[in-house]
Amino acid sequence: MFELVYWCGIDNEQGEFITEIVEIDKRHLLTFDIGKFLKFTNESGQVNLIPIENINRLKELD
Repeated sequence: MFELVYWCGIDNEQGEFITEIVEIDKRHLLTFDIGKFLKFTNESGQVNLIPIENINRLKELD
C-alpha cells in the first residue's frame, strides 16, 4: 500500500491535491508516446490512471 498525493485538475487549473491510500502494481507503470502514466486502485476499489507529472508524493506504507 502507498500514500499517493496527486494534482487533480484540468490544464493545472481549478484543481486540488488529492491524498489517497492506494494499491499499485509496479508493472502498471505505462509508457506511451504522449507520456507516462501510473495505474492504481484506491481503497474503494476504483481503478485510476494519472499522468506521472501530476504526482506530488508517493510513499510506501509499512
